[in-house]
Amino acid sequence: MKKFSDLIIKFRVVIVVAVVVMIVLGAVGTIFMIKNEKINSDMLVYLPEGTSTSEGIEFLKEHFAVEGDAFVVVEGEEDDPLLASSIAKMRKEIKGITQFAWYGDVKSVETLASIAGVGDLISTEEIKEYLRRPIIDENGLVTGYNYILLILFEYSPSTQEAFNVHKQLRAELHDELGREVAISGMTALADTVMTETMKEIPLYLIFGVLAVLIILFLATDSFLDPLILIFTLGTAVLVNMGSNYLFPNVSIISFAASGVLQLGITMDYAIFLLHTYKEERLMFNPAEAVRKALPRTIVNILASCLTTIGGFAALYFMRFTIGADLANVIIKGVALSMVTVVIVQPCLLFMFDKALQKTTHKKLYVNFEPAAKKIVKARYVLVVLAALLLVPSFFGQNNVSFSYLKIYEEPAERTVQEELAATLQNQIIMAVPLDTRTGTQKDFMAELEKDEKISSVIGAYSVLNLPEDQLITLLDNPLIGQNPFVKTLFANVPDAEGNDCYYTLYLVGIEGDTEDEGAFATHKYMTEVLDKYFTVSYPLGVLTGVADMSAVTPKDFLIVLLVSAAIIWLVMSVLLKSPLKSFLMVLLIELAIFINISLNTIFSVKLNFMIYIIISSVQLGCTVDYAILMFTRFKEYKKVFSDTRTAAIKAMSSAFPALTTSASIIMTVCLAIFFVSNNLLVKQMAELMTRGAFISYVLVITVLPCMLSLFTERKNVNSIKGVPESEKSEELSDREENTNIVSEEENV
Repeated sequence: MKKFSDLIIKFRVVIVVAVVVMIVLGAVGTIFMIKNEKINSDMLVYLPEGTSTSEGIEFLKEHFAVEGDAFVVVEGEEDDPLLASSIAKMRKEIKGITQFAWYGDVKSVETLASIAGVGDLISTEEIKEYLRRPIIDENGLVTGYNYILLILFEYSPSTQEAFNVHKQLRAELHDELGREVAISGMTALADTVMTETMKEIPLYLIFGVLAVLIILFLATDSFLDPLILIFTLGTAVLVNMGSNYLFPNVSIISFAASGVLQLGITMDYAIFLLHTYKEERLMFNPAEAVRKALPRTIVNILASCLTTIGGFAALYFMRFTIGADLANVIIKGVALSMVTVVIVQPCLLFMFDKALQKTTHKKLYVNFEPAAKKIVKARYVLVVLAALLLVPSFFGQNNVSFSYLKIYEEPAERTVQEELAATLQNQIIMAVPLDTRTGTQKDFMAELEKDEKISSVIGAYSVLNLPEDQLITLLDNPLIGQNPFVKTLFANVPDAEGNDCYYTLYLVGIEGDTEDEGAFATHKYMTEVLDKYFTVSYPLGVLTGVADMSAVTPKDFLIVLLVSAAIIWLVMSVLLKSPLKSFLMVLLIELAIFINISLNTIFSVKLNFMIYIIISSVQLGCTVDYAILMFTRFKEYKKVFSDTRTAAIKAMSSAFPALTTSASIIMTVCLAIFFVSNNLLVKQMAELMTRGAFISYVLVITVLPCMLSLFTERKNVNSIKGVPESEKSEELSDREENTNIVSEEENV
C-alpha cells in the first residue's frame, strides 16, 4: 500500500485529468439514459416468470396487442357529434393504436347486426350503460355524460411512445375540444411514476448534498474537508449514474434513489481515510501522511465495501427482479466509491494540503468517555435486554401488513372524470377461450358478479345472445367481424395442432381497495371461478399483480435475510479473523432490522413489500460498517489495556465521532429525501433507512462494546492480565500518542 501511495502521489495530475474526463462521460451517459428511454417505471414487469401476471402480460401482448393502454374518461353530451368527430380524427392520426372502442362503436354494431339479419341475437343496453354514464348533480338532474374510451396501443407502458399517445389524447380532447378528461391504466400509472419521480431527482441530490455538507462542516476541522469528500464521492455517483447506460434498462426506483443512497452509505470510506490522514499529518509531511494513512485504513474500507456489496448481492436471489435491478446499480456504485476514495481522495488531500491547513476551524467535539463508563457498567443489563428483544422483534416484523402498488397518495380533490378513471384503474383484463369446461359464458359472467367487490363484468356476452358454437359464424361475417368493438374483444389463437381456438376479452371492475383482505378474497374467488369454467385463462390487472406480489414476498424476504447475513458474516470472518464475533455483530444488526420493521407492526403502518424485502440487505450492508469500526477499535485497545472494560470504554470514546458522523449523514440524507419526495415507495425507504441507521447506531455504540467486553473476559482474561506495558507495538504507541495530541488540541 505504501508503494501504491507513492504511485498515486506521482501520477496525481494524470489521475485528476482522468477524473474530469470520467465526470464528463458520466454526465453524458446520464443524459443519454433519459433520452434513450432506458429508465423503466412499470413495476409489473419485474414479477417472476410463472406468475399469472407475467403470463397474462405475454399472452395479451402477443394475441390482443395489449401493451400500452388508456382508459379515457371524457365529458360529453347525450348526442355528441363533436366527440365522434374527434375520435375519428384520433383513430387516423395517432400512430400505434391497435384497438379503440367506445359508445359509438356499440351503436354501429346494432346497425350492422340489423343489416346482417342477426339483430335479435344482440343486446347492447348493458355495454352502452357501461361506456356512457350520466353525470348527476346534487339535485338529481342529469347535466351531461361521461364517455369511456377503451384504447390499446403497441407500445409498452413505460416508453416515451406510450406517454406520447396519452399526450396526444389529452391534446385533442382537452385542448382542442375543451372537454374535461382523465386517463387511467398501466401506462398512466407508469407515466405518473416517471414524470413525478424525475422531477424529484434534482431535489434528492440538492438536499442530500446540503445535508451532508452541514454534517461534515460540524464534524471536520477544515472548511475544505466537506468539499473534498463531496467531490470524491460525487464523482463516483455521477459515473455510476452514467454507466447505467450499459444496462438494457434500470427501474425508476433504482435510478432515483441510488445516487443519494450511494452518497450516504459510502461516505464512511472517505471519513475513515480523512480522519486517519489528519492524525498522521500531525507528525508527518503530506506525502508521508498519505503513505501511512492508506495502509491503516484500507482494511476498514475494504471490509466496509465488501460487506455492503455482500448485503446488496443477496438481492440477486429474489424472485421479484427489481431486487437484482437495484443490486446492479448500488453494487457498481459502492465499488466506484471505494475506487475514488482510495485513488482520488489521497490526490486531493496531498494537492490541497496547504489550503486544508489555512481553512481550519473549531469542530464540534463531544467527550463521550463519561457516558461510555456508565454504559460498560450496565453491560450485563444491556446484553440481556438485547437478547430478550430478539425473538419478539423477529415475530413482530414477520406480522407486518403490506402495500404493493400504491406509489402516490390519492389527491384530496378530484373531478368527476378523475373519480371514474380511478375506479377503472382497478379493472382486470382477462382473456378466456370461448370453449367452457362447464356451463356457458353467460353463466361464467353471472357467477363472477356474485362477489360483492366485482362491480361489472363486460365482454362479448354482454352483447351477444347466442351459443358459443354459433359465434364463429357471426365473427366471419365481414360486417360484424371488422367492427372496431368486435375486433377488440376476440382473437384466434391456434392450438398445438394448428386448430382455430378463439379467445375473448373481459373487463372485470373491482370496487374499493385492491390491497385489503376483501380484495384478496375476491382474487381467490375469481381464480376458483376461472378454473371451474376454463382450462386456461390469462387475467391481468392491479389486483392480480398485488396477489402475485403477496405470494412472492415472504419467500423473498427470508432468502434475502439469510443470504445477506451469510455473505456478510463470511466476509467479516475472513477479514476480521473472528468468526464468532462476526456472527455476534451480524446478529446485532439483524436485531436492529427486526426492531425497525416491527415498529410498523406496532403502529399498524402498512409497509411496501419491496421495502420489506430490500431493507434487510440495505440496512445490514450500510450499518454493519459501524460494527466493523467498533470491533477494530476494541481490538486495538485490547492490546494496550489489560482490562477489557477499559478497552471497551476507550473503543466507544474513539469510535464515537466517526460513528456519529456516519450515522448522521445517512439519517440526514434519507430525511431530506423523505421530506421532498411524494413517491410513497421512495419516501418509505428513506423513512426506514433513517430509523434503521439510528437503531443500528444505538445498538453498536452501546450493546456491541459490552458484548465484546463480556466475551473477551470469558475467553481471554487470564492471558491478557499478564501482558507487560513494554510489549505494546511501536505502531500502537504512535497511534496512542497521536490520539493524545488530537485530544489535547480539541480540548484547547
